[in-house]
Amino acid sequence: MYKAFFKQFDGLTIAIGASLLGITIVAILAINHVFVDRLLLKDAQSLTQNAASHIQRELFSDRDRDQHNSLVNALTAENNTPRGLKREIVIGSDKSSPASNRRQTSIVNLPQFRAEPLFDTPKLNRVIQQTLKDRAHLNKLSSYAIYLPGGKVYLPDRLYANRTLRKKYSNSFQIVNSVQSVFVNGTSLYAYRESLAGNYTQHYQPLKKNNRVVAVVMMEALQTEAGVKMARAVSNAVSLTAVAGLPIILLVIYLTWTRLRDGVRAQEEINFLELHDPLTELPNRAGFHKILDETIEEALKTGENFAVLSLDLDGFHQINDAFGHDLGDDILRTVVTRLFCYKPLNGTIARLSGDEFAMIFPDVSSAEEASQLAKVFLEEVAVAHRGPSDDILCTGSIGIEFGPAAGMSGGTMLKNAKLALYRAKEDGGNTFRFFEPGMDKALQERRLLESCLSKAIKRDEFEIYYQPQVDLTSRQIIGYEALLRWHHPEHGMVSPADFIPILEETRMIVEVGEYVLERACREATLWPEELKVAVNLSTVQFESQNVATMVKRVLDASGLAPERLELEITESVLMSDTEAAIQMLHEIKELGVSIAMDDFGTGYSSLSYISEFDFDKIKIDRSFVSSIQTDERARAIVTTIIGLGRTLDIMITAEGIETSDQLLLIQAAGCHFGQGYLFGKPMPLSDIIRDEDQQSQVA
Repeated sequence: MYKAFFKQFDGLTIAIGASLLGITIVAILAINHVFVDRLLLKDAQSLTQNAASHIQRELFSDRDRDQHNSLVNALTAENNTPRGLKREIVIGSDKSSPASNRRQTSIVNLPQFRAEPLFDTPKLNRVIQQTLKDRAHLNKLSSYAIYLPGGKVYLPDRLYANRTLRKKYSNSFQIVNSVQSVFVNGTSLYAYRESLAGNYTQHYQPLKKNNRVVAVVMMEALQTEAGVKMARAVSNAVSLTAVAGLPIILLVIYLTWTRLRDGVRAQEEINFLELHDPLTELPNRAGFHKILDETIEEALKTGENFAVLSLDLDGFHQINDAFGHDLGDDILRTVVTRLFCYKPLNGTIARLSGDEFAMIFPDVSSAEEASQLAKVFLEEVAVAHRGPSDDILCTGSIGIEFGPAAGMSGGTMLKNAKLALYRAKEDGGNTFRFFEPGMDKALQERRLLESCLSKAIKRDEFEIYYQPQVDLTSRQIIGYEALLRWHHPEHGMVSPADFIPILEETRMIVEVGEYVLERACREATLWPEELKVAVNLSTVQFESQNVATMVKRVLDASGLAPERLELEITESVLMSDTEAAIQMLHEIKELGVSIAMDDFGTGYSSLSYISEFDFDKIKIDRSFVSSIQTDERARAIVTTIIGLGRTLDIMITAEGIETSDQLLLIQAAGCHFGQGYLFGKPMPLSDIIRDEDQQSQVA
C-alpha cells in the first residue's frame, strides 16, 4: 500500500516540478520584457520631460515675458495670420472627412478654425531646433508639435512636409484626446506606442503662464539604435540565463520536493511506529489500548460482551538466549503468521512486548467459542520451528477475560487476562485459563511477597540450610549443598519455589546470591576441612556483575580455601553469551574453585556445553532419578550420562535419591556421588555441628 502511494507521489513530483519549471521560465521572460520596457520608457520620459521643461523655461522666462505675450496673442487670435509658419492644420468636424474621422474627433468637440501663416519668431525656432538635437542614451526626439486652444496645431518647419505625421497629428483620436486631457487637468501625460519603426513614447506637457495652461507641447521619443541593441542584448542574456539555469532549477525543484517527500515519509513512519511494533507490524501496547477502548465503547452501546486474550510463549527467553535474537525474531514472525491464519476477520492481534501478545475478538462472546479459539492458537504455536540444526519446540499459554462489565476499563480487562495467563503458566504452560476473581487476590499476594523480600536481608530473615552430599561407595559425607530458606515473621517458612522465581524476575537475586555465598563460605570454615560446600549461582548474577571478582573477594573475607568451594550453574548461564560466560568460568577455576553443571539433561544444549568447558562435576536432574524405576527412557538417560562422565573423566552426582531402590539402580550404573532425602534433608548449621560433635564423641 505504501509503495503504491509513494509511486504515485513520485509521478506527482514530476508533474509539479515540470509545471513549476514552465512557470519559472515564463516568469523570467515576462520580467525581462517588463524590465526592458520600463528601462526604455524611463529613459524616454526623462528625455521628453527635460525638453518640455526647457521650452517652458525659454518661452516663459521673465526677460521674454513681453515677447511671449505677443506670440501667444498672435497664435490664439482667431483671424491672425502670423508669418513664418507655412500651412494650417485643422482639427474638428468636417463634412468632407471620412465617417471614422468624424466619430473620433466629435468626442473632443474642438471648434473649427482657420489660421494664416504667422510672423517668424526667431526665439521659438531656435528653441525648437535646439530641443530636437537633444537625445538620451536609448532614445532621441523624433517629432514635435504645439497645440493651442481652439484646435490650432503648429509643427516645426522640418517636420511639416511629412504627410504621415501631419495626418497622424490631425486625425488621431488618441492624440486629440490626450491634448484635451492636458488642457483640462493641467498635468503632463505619457503614452507608450508601438509601430513598425520601433517603440516610441509621446509626452504631452502643459505650457503655463501665471498658473494657466496656454498651450500643450507634444514630443515623441523614438528608440535609438543603441536602445534597440540594448533591448536585444538584455533579452538574449535573460533568455540564455533561463535556458542555462534549467538544470539548476530542475535540481532545486527535485531536491526541495525530495526533502518534502522524505519528510512526509518520515512523519508517516513516526506515526506508524507510535502505534505499531516494528518487528511484526502489529499494533503495539499503545495501539492495542486505543483499539480496546474503542471496542469497549461500542460494546457498551450494543450491550454485547467480547473476549480479550493474553498469549505468552513458554520459555521463549531461553530459546532467545540459546539460539540468538535473530532466530527468536523469526519464531515471533512465524507465530504471528500462524495466528493470523485462524483469527476472526474483525479480530485484533497486538504485540505488547517480547513474546507477549494480546488479542481482541468482538464476535467471541461465549466461553465455548473462546476455548475453541484458544485451542487452535495453542496448536499452531506448538508446531515445531526450524532451528540451526534441529527443530525447536515452542509452546504458549493463554489467559482469557470477557467484558466489559459495568465500569470496567481496557486496562482492567487486559490485567485480568494476564492474571489468567499467569495461572496457565503456573499449571505447566501450553494451556489456557479463564480469569477468576481469586486470581486478583493471588496477584496482590505476589506483590506483597515482593515487598517483603526486598526487606528480608535487612531484617535477617534468610537462613542457609545444608543438604549432605554422599560418596556412594563409602557412604561418607563429602560436603554439603547450601540452600536458601526464608523464614517470614508472619507466615513462617516460605517455600523456595514461591520466592526464588521472584528473586530472579526482580533481579534481587544478585544481592541475595552474594549474601548466600558469603554466609556459606564463612559457616563452612566451622566444619571439618575435608568437607566441601556447594553454592548455586544464578544466570542473573553472571549478567549483572563480575562473578570471578566477587568470588575472590568472598574467599578472601571468609578465609575458606578455594578447593573447598564448589559453584553450581545451569546451562542457562552459558546461553546468553557463551563465550563471555566460559571466559568467566575459566577465571573462577583459576582461583582453585570447582565448577559443577547442575540439572544436566533438562536443557537444549547440555552436551555442547560439556564439550566447550571442562566441568569438574555433572549433577543429574532429580526428574530423571525420580522416574528411574518406572521409566526405561529415564533409566537409559541416567546410564548414558554416567557413562559420559566416566568417558570424560567427570564426576557424576545424582540428585533426588529418596529410596533404596533408586540408590541401587544409581549405584549399579556406576554413579560416584548421591544427594537426596535418603541421605538427609536440608538442615541448619547447628544440626551439622551437633552431628559432627556426636561423631567425634563416638570415635
